[in-house]
Amino acid sequence: MSGRNISTRGRRLILGLGLVASLLATGWASTETRLFNFGGTLGKSPNGGLIWDAAGNLYGTTQSGGLNNAGVVFQLHRTISGVWIENILYNFVGTTDGGNPQAGLIWDAAGNLYGTTTAGGASGMGTVFELSPNGHGGWTESVIYSFAGGSDGASPMGKVVFDGSGNLYGTTEFGGPANVGTVFQLSPTGSGYNETVLHAFSGPDGSHPMAELILDASENLYGTTYQGGVKGVGTVFELVRGSGWTESVLHHFKNYPDGAYPNGGLVFNGSNLLGTTTGGYGDGLGTVFELVNHVTSYTDVVYGFYRGQGGDYPVGTLTFNSANATYYGSTALGTFQAGESAGTVFSLALGASIVDVYSFTGGIVENVTHDGEIPQGGLALDGAGNLFGSTLKGGTGAGGTVFEVTP
Repeated sequence: MSGRNISTRGRRLILGLGLVASLLATGWASTETRLFNFGGTLGKSPNGGLIWDAAGNLYGTTQSGGLNNAGVVFQLHRTISGVWIENILYNFVGTTDGGNPQAGLIWDAAGNLYGTTTAGGASGMGTVFELSPNGHGGWTESVIYSFAGGSDGASPMGKVVFDGSGNLYGTTEFGGPANVGTVFQLSPTGSGYNETVLHAFSGPDGSHPMAELILDASENLYGTTYQGGVKGVGTVFELVRGSGWTESVLHHFKNYPDGAYPNGGLVFNGSNLLGTTTGGYGDGLGTVFELVNHVTSYTDVVYGFYRGQGGDYPVGTLTFNSANATYYGSTALGTFQAGESAGTVFSLALGASIVDVYSFTGGIVENVTHDGEIPQGGLALDGAGNLFGSTLKGGTGAGGTVFEVTP
């Protein structure tokens, strides 16, 4: 299960199992609680992560369901009795207003929500939207950009991110001259937003980015592409801000031993970048990787998932808890324990072992009924270190769930 491989292609990449020594099937004494069951007009198939507001409410999107089966933006509010109730903030129509959001949301300083849809808009190629409180207890949706599907991009899959000047950045899975995706910027003008394509992927430099971007202290951008690169199985890239924007590929995935098909975004660990791949290594079930000292030299530290040991296909962006220096993530399928194959929540402390936080069953086991299946939107932490996330399927409404895992 372990190994070390040194490559000199481009920058020196040292590959090994620096993150973990082994994968243990030992679990935590953790508790999973379903907070909400989706289905039908309540929304269906939440795919993006969740975010908090200052009052402790959760917000997210579903990619389908709702009144028009085009997805919803929802809030979950916890009552005094501890029951979580859904408020649908917006039902997508699926036409010019957008439809089928795949990603999560972000806040601005004024309390407005921003997100993306993969479909709808003026050309049916997706949108970036804003939801603003209307002062009467409701919310008003505005499309701030509709993708045309040509050079400007098409089908944004990841959420957007703000810089310090109020510009929004994101990726599209398609569009650009090669139709394999773009990185875009939306700049406020006072009366709306102007879109600028910062980089159009060509294939050798990556293709089909599906995750959100992150910024460093100099507001350079970092992200992943699901495919493309020298082996066609994905890249990690950087866009450096200057008089223009310059793209550099920091790493070309090679399938073995470093992974393939990164679906999630990146997180910083000091000057290092951490992320996941949904394939490659070992049984081809994915990796956790680290690019060390991304400014000068690169150490790509890889952990490979094996069938029946930790889950299959880690998806979503890792979440870091600074209180215990631990990363948390989820796998879309697989298990830590025999007989359970509907996905996992795992923890990872650098230099220690990946640990089972919770293994989903997708059905009935140990008095847990329909606990959910396919958790893949990333995880949110509360102040007590509890984990909140969503499953794409399962639950009593068969449309997915929102869950809490308490270690």
